[in-house]
This record gives sequence, structure tokens and C-alpha cells, in this order.
Amino acid sequence: MIPLLPLVILRLIATIGLLGAGLVAPVQAEPVLHQSGTASIYADLFEGRETASGDTFRQDALSAASRSLPLGSRIRVTNPDTGRMVRLVVNDRGPYVGDRILDLSRAAADRLGIDRRAGLATVHIEAHPADQPTKALKRMLRDRAQAAP
Repeated sequence: MIPLLPLVILRLIATIGLLGAGLVAPVQAEPVLHQSGTASIYADLFEGRETASGDTFRQDALSAASRSLPLGSRIRVTNPDTGRMVRLVVNDRGPYVGDRILDLSRAAADRLGIDRRAGLATVHIEAHPADQPTKALKRMLRDRAQAAP
């Protein structure tokens, strides 16, 4: 009986050899949808109201509103000024003020280190297809990421 470890090593060597010979294509990185722009913090008057997805908006939840990302999308939002990142669910539409790209719950804004008095910050959004809860969202975001310039 051949020990398991040498078999694994032999397979790895064979795969590396095939990669080097151009017989096996290397795994390509997943396409990621990127957006950058200004985010704002939801006004308190929206607390308890129904969102576009049917959820009840709560300032203490990690959620966001976007005009362009599909409802239910799971996104990673980074504040480049603080280096902080938070994972959110897009459950509403908006913001409808100026060129803002996201409305953040207060909990999300706090985790990103956004000053509540200022209420605005530059953010970077990443939507990874692998993070999505459904095949439809995975496919939709992958297609958008591949079509992006």
C-alpha cells in the first residue's frame, strides 16, 4: 500500500508539470465588481420603515441602499481614509441625493469609522460573486463585473 502523502506529492508534481507545459490552464481569478464614490448615512426617520426588499430598516443592522447593485447583494465596503472594511447586504434603493452611491446604516458607518456629524465619506465597494447567497446573484454580478471597463 502506498502512503497517502507521496501520492499527493506525485499529483502535485504532475499538475505543476502539466501547467508548465501549457497543457492545463491556470485557475483564473474571479471577476469582482468595483465601485468608488460617496456614501452617506441613512437619516433616523427611516428607522422601522419597510425597505425595497421588504425588510424593516434598522440603524443597528449592517445594511445599505444602492441605486445600481441588485437587492440582496452581499458587498464589501472599505473606507480608504480609515482602512476599515465591513460586509453589508443591499436591501434598499437610494440614495437619491447628488452623486452618492450608497446609503449606510448607522452601524455600518460606525464600523467604517465615518464621522456622524459629517455624514459623508468616500468608500470603495467590492461585490464578489462567490459571496452571493443565490446562483442568480452570483451570475448577475459576475456578468456585470466582466462587462465593466
